[in-house]
Formats: sequence, structure tokens, C-alpha cells
Amino acid sequence: MAPLGFFGAPNIPKLKRARDVDGLVRALGYRKDPAIRSGAAVALGKTGDPRAVHPLILSLSDDYEQVCIAAFKALWEIGPPAVEPLMAGLRDDDSTIHDTIAKELQMIGENGAVAPLIAALGDENERVRQTAAAVLVDIGAPAVQPLIAEFLDETSRITESAAVVLRHIGRPAVRSLIIALMPNDPSVRRQISGLLKQIGPPAVEQLCFVLISGELQQRHGAAEALGYIGDPKAAVPLTIALDDMHPDVRLKAAEGLRTIGTPAVAPLITALKEGNAGVRDSAGTVLEQIGPPAAAALIDALETEESGIRDRAAELLGTIGDPVAVAPLIGALGEPEGDVRGAAALALGKIGDARSVEPLVGTLSDADEKVRMKAIEALIRIGDGRANDPLLRALREENPGVRSNTRYVLGTISRTPSDDPLICALLDELKGDEAIAADNLFSWPFTGPSATFQRRYVDARGYDYELFRASSPENARTFLKARTVDIPNYSVIVETPDGTWGRDRNGVFLEHLEPWQVSFAGSADCDGTILSWSSFRLEMAARGEHDNFVCDLRCGNCSRIWTDGVRYQNITAVRCPGCNAVNRIDSSNVVCYFI
Repeated sequence: MAPLGFFGAPNIPKLKRARDVDGLVRALGYRKDPAIRSGAAVALGKTGDPRAVHPLILSLSDDYEQVCIAAFKALWEIGPPAVEPLMAGLRDDDSTIHDTIAKELQMIGENGAVAPLIAALGDENERVRQTAAAVLVDIGAPAVQPLIAEFLDETSRITESAAVVLRHIGRPAVRSLIIALMPNDPSVRRQISGLLKQIGPPAVEQLCFVLISGELQQRHGAAEALGYIGDPKAAVPLTIALDDMHPDVRLKAAEGLRTIGTPAVAPLITALKEGNAGVRDSAGTVLEQIGPPAAAALIDALETEESGIRDRAAELLGTIGDPVAVAPLIGALGEPEGDVRGAAALALGKIGDARSVEPLVGTLSDADEKVRMKAIEALIRIGDGRANDPLLRALREENPGVRSNTRYVLGTISRTPSDDPLICALLDELKGDEAIAADNLFSWPFTGPSATFQRRYVDARGYDYELFRASSPENARTFLKARTVDIPNYSVIVETPDGTWGRDRNGVFLEHLEPWQVSFAGSADCDGTILSWSSFRLEMAARGEHDNFVCDLRCGNCSRIWTDGVRYQNITAVRCPGCNAVNRIDSSNVVCYFI
């Protein structure tokens, strides 16, 4: 009796020509000849008919290897229709071909297996979940995008499983994850950054590359991710990014360097030496934030570098306040460069160590007026009684400029005359210089629209400044708009409790935005409107040389028009001086065409 309805051996070529799927399926069970079973499997694969899937899966466990291989290839050719039956085979506890099924799913891969495999990450059967994860890892790149979509889907039940698979895929997933960093949603960026951190070195390498050569949103996302990851290998690229044309990238680079900490000190010191003015300022700020771990490198710079770096190193050591810097700073009081001596004196005043009192008293007779000013300020801040008499003697012999600066310094000291004999004596000494109430030296001494002159000074570059104070940014702007400045390298600066404004020959400017103006933009009270802007300040902002450009705005709440600073091609929060509403200002439509 012939098996499975055949009278004799099945004729595979004939069945194939007739596309007789049922006949080929029966031939697949012809036990007498493995060659016929193998031929039937091959022919069924060519048909692509879903009816062949289940018999072919059974043939994966055939006693003859050639039949198993033919069935394996046939299922691959059929493709997507085979996926669900194969997944059912994984759930079968009695099956002996789980590994073969997993390999089959891997082979089908991007041709239809990815979506069912991702869904299987949430299967109740642990073996199915583990196998699906392993197969997705083996599939690699074709599975990355749908896995990222699942990972970022807040409603998904398999977010964590998708993250695990992406982490194991590793390098092939990194580029797509970096591209996914581009949206402005901080929570999404943080999720992806955390995943990139788990992937490790391959992610850091590609993020560093994108940070230097990518488009704006990519650079911003890469800087933020590298900061979150905190890998020391990112220190040099992040330091380079302090010179990025866009302030948001520079901000994230600085935050990243602060997170990396000690390993970032060496490249930051290099930036302090070799960078442009903006990079040097950013590097100095980060070194301040890193704090005591940066002290040793700054002491080395204080003792070995040229004066332009040494005075900045001294300034930073004073801000950091680590007593380990006291002895090197005392040594710097004897340096030939006045800028270095002055910076060292101020730094010692900030640290406040008693060891510096006598050396600073000696500096009261320095030939350089600016050094004497800073020594007086330092000794006042330290408040050590040993300096009282030398300070008063020195002040009696000083010129009006030094005495005026001392009065300004007293206005910044938190100690009051009733609490401190030195403050009382100094105020008594200075009271005849100008009719000014002693109480006003300890608070903002004005309430009206005018600005109060504080001092005039020259910086290390030879730029002249007139420094004023005003009670509010609105008063500062009103004052500055009435001034005329037509001299190169000359600026009028007005400090207020809510930011510093200035005017030079190119017009009014805001020194820098406050952190709340970036972070609070999403919670504004209303949307404001940009009416006009300064083309010079716009170009500076577009080039990344300033974090804002000055423009005229209209409040979305009360229609008040005023002048303020906003970010270039971005969102900024600004407060209306009329109704106090926080306005959301979108400058994405303001474009500089001259860069």
C-alpha cells in the first residue's frame, strides 16, 4: 500500500509544475526516501504558500539533515507567513527544535519577523521572551528603529525589554539613537542618554564625532548625552564644543565637563591657555564648578604660565577657595606683573586665610594703584584686626580713585559698622569724600529711574568701562538709551539685581541671559512678539559669540513694548516690566543672513 495517497513514489517535478501544494505536503511525509522529502521541501519553499508552513516546521526535526536544511530554507523563502507558526512552536514545551526555530526567525529577520518578535517581548512564556530578545539582537540593525519606537512609547508594556535588546545590539543601534536625541523633549533625551550610557564606549565614540561634526540639534543632543554619561573620554571633545557657534551646545558642553569632573581639568586648562575669550570664560566657569579637584592644575598654571593665564588662574583659585592655594598665591604677590599680583591679592581675600594678612599688608605699598586697590579690598574682606591700622594709614595717603573704590567695596560687605570696628573706622575716614549716607553703602542706594555711578576701570585688554548700578533692568535700559558711546573699546555697564546691561558703540546689550530664561520658557504666562532687533547683536548671537540678541518685544498679556535679550533661533522666557507676566518668545523666524 502506497503511503499518503501515493501509488508509488511521489513525482516531485510533476507536483512542482502543477503547483500542487497538497501533493507536495503529502510528499514531505514520504518516509521511504529522504531525497523526496527534501525535494518536496524545496518545492514548497518556491510556492510561498502559507499552507506549507506547519508541515515544514515539523520537517525541521526530520531524522535526515538534508531534509531539515531544505525545510529551513523553504520557511525562510516563505517569510512573514511563517513567523506566527514559528512563534507558536516556541511556546510548545514538548518541542525539541526551539533553537532551530530561533535561527529560522533570525533568518527571516527584517522580512517580517521583527514586529512579531518585538511583540513577543511581552509574551507570558519566558522562553518566548528570551528567544525573541536573543533573535532581535542577532537581527541587529533592521530591528533598531522599531525597538526605539517601542522604547519611547509611554504606553508600551515592553519599554524595559526593548531597552535591554537595544543595549545588547550595541554599536549598530547607536547612530539611530543619536538621531532620536534630536527632538526637544528633555525627558526623551534623558531616556536615550541613559540607554547610550549603558551601551558604553561605542556610544561615546559616535557621540563625540557627532558633537564636533553634526548638525545643531545633533550637537546639542550629543553634548547633553555625553554629560549624562560622564565618560572621561568625552572631556576633550566637550572642551572643543565650548567654542560651538550655538549657546545651547556650549551650555550643555559645560554641564557635561562639570559632570566628568577631575578628568576634564587638563583639557580645560589647555582651553584656558589657548582658547578665544569666550572659550576661556567658559573653561574658567567650569573649573570653578569642578572646585578643589581643579586646584592643583590651577596652581601649576599660576606658577608656570604667562601672565595672561596666571592672573586668571589666581582668580579661579580664589573663587574655588581651597586653602591649599594660599601659599602659592602669597608667592604670586611678588610677581613682576601687576595683573598677577592684583589677582592674587583678590584671591587671598576671597579665601580669607589668616596666613595671608601680613603679606597683603605689605602689598598696601605696591607701586601699582590697581594692586593696592585689590589688597585693600582683600584685607577688608578678611577682617583680621592686625590689618586695621595699616589699612587706615594707607587709605589716608591714597588718591581719590583708590578711596572711591574702597567705598564701593564697603558697599558689598555683609558686615555692618555696628558689628565691625574696621568697617566703622573706614566709613569714618571716607565720609568726607562725598556726601553719602553710611546706611546706603550696605544696600542698593537708589529707587528712581537714574543709575548711580560706581567706578571707572580698565581691564587687562585695555578696554575702558564706566560701572553704574540701577534698581531694575528697565531703569538700566532707560539710562543706557539716553547715553551716547562712540569710542572704540569703551563700554558703559549698569548692574541690576536682575542682570547686567551695557552700551558700547554698537548699541545696547544684555551681558547674558539668566538660567530661568532658558528653563522656564515652557511654563510662560503668554506668548510675546518680536517687533524689531539690532542687526549687529543678531549677527553676534548667530555666530555663537553671545547668548542673546537685543530686540523690541510686545507683551502677549498687556501689549507693553520693551527691549530685552532673547536667544537666537530658540525659545526664551522674558518678564514684561509692565504687568510682570512671563512671555514665551520664539525667535525661530529671525534669521541672520550675514554668516
